[in-house]
Amino acid sequence: MLKNITLIIALLLTSLAQAQKETSTRHIDILAYNSDGGLYFYAQKQKDKFLELEFDTQKDENLDLDTDTEVYDLKLFYYNEEDLETLSEIKEDDNKIIYLKDIQRTTPSDFVGKTFNTLPPIYNEDTQTILKIFNPHLALLCDIDTKEENPYQRTDYYSLHTIHLKKGRNIYLLSDGGNIEGFIIPLKDKTLFLTNRETTALPPTQYPSSYKDDFIDYKPEKHLIVCPKGKRYELMNTYKEKVLSGRYDTIYYDNSGIITRRGSKFTLYDSYLQKKAFKLMRSVYFYRDGIEMLNNQGAAYYTINGERIEKFPKISYLYLLCGTVYESRYSLKKDPKKSEHPHYMLYGFGGPASDFEAERRNYLSDRSADETLSFIDGSRYFEWDGNDFFTDSIYSNPELIRVQRGNKYGLFKYNYQKISEKELYIEGIEEDKENEEENSYKRNVRKYASAHLTGEEQLPIIYDNIQQHKDGLIYFYKDNKIGIYPQHKKVLYDKIEPQTHSFYQIVKKGKKGYLDIRTMKEYF
Repeated sequence: MLKNITLIIALLLTSLAQAQKETSTRHIDILAYNSDGGLYFYAQKQKDKFLELEFDTQKDENLDLDTDTEVYDLKLFYYNEEDLETLSEIKEDDNKIIYLKDIQRTTPSDFVGKTFNTLPPIYNEDTQTILKIFNPHLALLCDIDTKEENPYQRTDYYSLHTIHLKKGRNIYLLSDGGNIEGFIIPLKDKTLFLTNRETTALPPTQYPSSYKDDFIDYKPEKHLIVCPKGKRYELMNTYKEKVLSGRYDTIYYDNSGIITRRGSKFTLYDSYLQKKAFKLMRSVYFYRDGIEMLNNQGAAYYTINGERIEKFPKISYLYLLCGTVYESRYSLKKDPKKSEHPHYMLYGFGGPASDFEAERRNYLSDRSADETLSFIDGSRYFEWDGNDFFTDSIYSNPELIRVQRGNKYGLFKYNYQKISEKELYIEGIEEDKENEEENSYKRNVRKYASAHLTGEEQLPIIYDNIQQHKDGLIYFYKDNKIGIYPQHKKVLYDKIEPQTHSFYQIVKKGKKGYLDIRTMKEYF
């Protein structure tokens, strides 16, 4: 029985697919709309006979992109060429007819940079709803409440698509992924906005706002796709329309704008897609709410509009932190009673989110009693919890052990045997009961079988010092020269100092320059 039902469904789907026939927007002759936001498209087949056409979005499953953003094709189709309607039938249910001659000739540039009221308001009748067109591919629908400290009470960003009709007429579609949210119809006497809920008018208005206001909740990864084309890349929207002309070696973006690189030439755009006039850029990245740029004057921070930033405001993580998190703890210990393997790393697991503490010893079998061990930041204890991912804390890479022998240092990597999730909850694990007291804040400790490890040499024990700094980089020193692990195999620089997050001042063989630590490219 189940097989029969499955077969019937498959046949129905096949039949439906076969019945659906694709056509072109150039075949649209009239449109019809109602007060509820319904918009209908028709192709004229006879003197008073019209065939209804429908828009639909179909996910492109064949485009292989390194992104989670889904890509769509916008299709116009009909089901049955024999299913024709007269004008009178189309006008039923208070539908109003729009002829192509009623549509004003426009291009996206006629709307870009403009703000419109929606009358009546869409979100709340007691507030003001505005539609802002940022660029030919992006629009904002926003609820404005001037009584609030932050007037932007609701922000919905939509991809904007131009639908080309006959006789040089265009209408505009707003979409959220595969969902068609509405249409903009520029008539000669007014502009209509149809949202599947209601039909509103769009009179022009003015509403002052900053760049930050406009893009405060904008997530470009929902609207932009970097698509490989040969050996280069194109920037496209989710309907595979080109957002920028040209192909580039590198394209990256955030809510501040877009950076492209072709050869050694960088170009910067804001999210309005306006090209920014920065001269002699040698390298540039987004950082916080601005950019960090290396030019012929050096490295510095700037706003997207070119104003220099001397200091960024302090970031508050108060509302991101959780009081009940798991913790991983790493402690370097030395047991003087053990002459063969005196050094071990005690791995601990627990924290407020755990019902117990867990420990495992990892003996560093290749380390001798005459050596001194520490983590790369110089400490012998390192703790990492779930909150540290949100606070940009420096990760001390506890698997990297700095080994001191005499006055020289080396670096070794150990693959610790942590406590697996399966082990954590296995029954019958011996618990240390000495901490078990009534009303005690201390919890029982589960102890797991020890492991014996041999390290992999990363840097031999020949260096004057090895140290992780506050910027997170690992430096190694020898004979008054400096290298960076793991990018360098030997010391290279006489001097290296951070200028911005990514650009460092360097002196190499007496010559001053800059280092891009993301690419390790040097600029002199």
